[in-house]
Amino acid sequence: MKSVALAAVAAASWTVVVSGDAPAFPQSAPLSRSDVVAEIDSAMAGAEVGRGGAALLVAGTGKHGTPLTKDCVVTWAAADEGAAQAYSDAVAALRRQGWRPAKHLALEASENTSLVKGGWTIWVNHHFKVQRMTSDSLDLFATDDSC
Repeated sequence: MKSVALAAVAAASWTVVVSGDAPAFPQSAPLSRSDVVAEIDSAMAGAEVGRGGAALLVAGTGKHGTPLTKDCVVTWAAADEGAAQAYSDAVAALRRQGWRPAKHLALEASENTSLVKGGWTIWVNHHFKVQRMTSDSLDLFATDDSC
């Protein structure tokens, strides 16, 4: 699993919740970075989630301890409106494309789901409006598991 520092997660109490039975999908062929970008864009368009820009990658290393490069990472951030519903819609849209749930984390200020497919892991992150944060946000962070 990648070690990634996310800007919006700080001093939160972690609760790990393993999702229930997921639909069975056949093992998918390895995906390229461009495949992952296309699948994220398609899923978000299908879920009617507007793009607000790229998510911020603060720091990260890959599975093998090397720094993540742009070839190993895809970031995507939604527009601010409706992040709570967009989170559920984004996860559902990616699952319909064959992305399998791996983990679900419920934090004090965010909810995060990881999905896996074709040698990639996508984290779908919903950060709640709390204290100094001005609005809910939704971002996706995908990493190539071979990096």
